[in-house]
Amino acid sequence: PAHAQALLAFMHGVLTLPPPRGEARVRLRDWAPEALVDPHRRLLRQTRLALHAGPDGRHELRIAVKRLRYALGFLADVAPDPLLRRGLPRLSRAQDQLGHLNDLDQARQLLAACPEADPAPLLQVIDGLTRRGLRGLARLERQLLRVPAPF
Repeated sequence: PAHAQALLAFMHGVLTLPPPRGEARVRLRDWAPEALVDPHRRLLRQTRLALHAGPDGRHELRIAVKRLRYALGFLADVAPDPLLRRGLPRLSRAQDQLGHLNDLDQARQLLAACPEADPAPLLQVIDGLTRRGLRGLARLERQLLRVPAPF
């Protein structure tokens, strides 16, 4: 509830801002693509770097995916149509796939640190699932590099 209330308060604040005067006035439809340029560039940079950088690199890529996905979702009414139609589904799938790999990495770390039991059988299962997930990274990379630019 606190998070939802904070979001509502933020939206109320944004929607009740007085309009700018004179030439400083910018239409949201004109501003939105510009606001998506940096997150899109960050996504492309992280995609090129992160997929071969192990769990930490994949985690950084996941953050870049989330930032662009959430910015795009927030600006959906005024975002460029190709980015919405082709980009948003790719970002959603990438976030899911990278999140799954991150969960496996976290589980591996927790099990490896467990002093009470022999984690070897579970670690084998996690490693197998991780190998299977890693096989899809080349395709994921191609898909993310084809997320349309905001312009």
